[in-house]
Order: sequence, then C-alpha cells, then structure tokens
Amino acid sequence: MIIETSDNRFYTVWPTMVPSMDHVWNGYPVKPDRKQGKWVLTAAGRRAHDANRPQLIRKAATRIVEA
Repeated sequence: MIIETSDNRFYTVWPTMVPSMDHVWNGYPVKPDRKQGKWVLTAAGRRAHDANRPQLIRKAATRIVEA
C-alpha cells in the first residue's frame, strides 16, 4: 500500500504485526517514476531496504494513495 504523510512524503507500508504498535506502519520511502509509471524506492529507501531496517510511519494524518 502506498500512503502520503502530512508532510507530503510517500511510503510503501505494511502492518507491524505487534499488537501494541497498531498506531504505526512499517515502511520504506518511495517516489513516483513517471517514465515507468510505477513507484520506486528513494535512495534512502534502497539503503534501508538493503539493511532490512524499515521506518515506523504513524497512521494519523496520512492519506492512502494506492491500495
């Protein structure tokens, strides 16, 4: 799922699977690639993905862009 945060950043997210952390998602930052027509990881997202360290993104004040 792709979401947009209140500060206009985009993330691909998934649930945390921890009951006490149901107010946040795990995710990596992405950006739209207009040439290919899909979402791609940003440079910071690639580094985090390679290290298997997703960011925590709060659910409040976010908008779902693509389910």
